[in-house]
Amino acid sequence: MKLKAFIKLLLKGMVKEAHIYLITFAIFPIVLSAMYGYFQRNLFNPSNEMNKIGIYIRDEDSSSLSKELIDFLSSDNMKQVFEINKGKEKAKFEIIIPKGYGDGVLSSEDFQIKVNQREDKAKYSAGIVSSIIDKYNEEKHQQLLIENKIKKMTISDKEKDELLKKTKEKIYVANGTNAIKNDIIPADKALTSFEYYSVSIFSFMFIVNIMVLVAGYYKEKETRIFNRIISSSLSKLQYFNYSLVSFFIFALIINTIYILTYRLTGLSFKGSPMLLILIIIAKSLLEVSVSGVVMAFFKQQKHAILFLQLFIMLAVTLGGAFVPMYRISSGIILKLSDYVPNALIINVFKNFLLYNSFSSIKGYLVIFILISIALYGISIIKIRLKWEG
Repeated sequence: MKLKAFIKLLLKGMVKEAHIYLITFAIFPIVLSAMYGYFQRNLFNPSNEMNKIGIYIRDEDSSSLSKELIDFLSSDNMKQVFEINKGKEKAKFEIIIPKGYGDGVLSSEDFQIKVNQREDKAKYSAGIVSSIIDKYNEEKHQQLLIENKIKKMTISDKEKDELLKKTKEKIYVANGTNAIKNDIIPADKALTSFEYYSVSIFSFMFIVNIMVLVAGYYKEKETRIFNRIISSSLSKLQYFNYSLVSFFIFALIINTIYILTYRLTGLSFKGSPMLLILIIIAKSLLEVSVSGVVMAFFKQQKHAILFLQLFIMLAVTLGGAFVPMYRISSGIILKLSDYVPNALIINVFKNFLLYNSFSSIKGYLVIFILISIALYGISIIKIRLKWEG
């Protein structure tokens, strides 16, 4: 019943201030992302994003199979993806086919084709290059296994040749193009400027949500409501847990409002509703767990605000909240940006928008849940040891 009272109080407050929440979490973000999306649209032009990838190939094996790989990368099908450079100076990537490559493909032994990235900002293209080569090698190995089995069959040489020819044609049709193209993100699946800013602003709103959540707690302390609640039959641990449950409901509602606003306007978040629900739940859990840490460790609101402002600074400077980091920085700064708190949120939604599959987001969901559990555990320990509230 006490928990029900917490939730009822929360919902009453949200209804009373519904106009504020709609402006803050629906209208304002749409206007902001629309402005940024419009003025920065040229940065997200798919034709610019999908320019041909310049590669230089160094063949250290000089076998028939290494030459077949080079022919494949130079084929008409791959010309829409790659541009073969005669010198490595102008190439984004240097592909080194190692000695023993041909024997490795035949026997399925471990071998490594090196893909040397020559530009720090070519991380996206690196994934394309590596996945295409890996897919080719996998299919080539399967093709060679089939051919060897045919050669060992007790049939005439003419029948073997015909069977080999038909098998090669079937393998090419089934795998030679489609399977490899499946590993390439087409130009029309690259994030639009509106999609990027819907995600980046959402990651920024993560911190805003936490500020809103803990503001109610500090207001209760200021007005002495907290002391009156604790002096009743409610323990500090119960108050803390009930607060987090009500925070979770608040976060779910606010995050859903944000997502639905973009979805209904057709600007972003057009994928599977079930995947969106999973991400919203995981993000809300993370917001609540961080809020719990703030409540447990910061007695005064001013100290909590300073702590959260640090997150805001990181989000703006290193988190790519308003400009993609790979477009404005490189090297150490680009690597550091991967560990900024809001980067996880950007990445999970980016994968959702690009791939729209559970496999593309499950790793991030697990990270969200593990971090949430860890932070909640730390908060509970602090509450049990000493919590002045």
